[in-house]
Amino acid sequence: TVTEKTVTAKYPGGTTGNMGDSNEAATLGLDATVFTVIGNKCTPSNNVGLNQNGDFRLYHDSSAGNGTELTISVAAGRTIKSIKITFTSASYAANCQISVNGAPVKTSDGTSTVLESDINASSFVLKNVGTTKQIRIASIEIVYTEA
Repeated sequence: TVTEKTVTAKYPGGTTGNMGDSNEAATLGLDATVFTVIGNKCTPSNNVGLNQNGDFRLYHDSSAGNGTELTISVAAGRTIKSIKITFTSASYAANCQISVNGAPVKTSDGTSTVLESDINASSFVLKNVGTTKQIRIASIEIVYTEA
């Protein structure tokens, strides 16, 4: 039987820093045996930011829009069905490009919540493609299935 589960990726806060180069699933409250969470700094000098206020941040690239990105993958035998991204506010929500299984599907327009349903993915990527502002994410709700 296929079981549907819902989890939330959220940084608990308390300290400020940046993601490293290894699996950061546990940092965002996810099971590291089920999820792989990797930050990539791309052009900015810092990787995905972890803020003491309890949000995580994708930094912008002021010249080319090649800002930091966050990849979340699910282990074999599982499928991501939907994601719901909640930004800290509308002012930090624009220019978040969402890619599913390697292909861009949407760029956020500044609304405080974005829902992508029926994605049937093994992974998704959130990337700051803007040139002027950070993207601040409060949480990502992930619905997935496992066989």
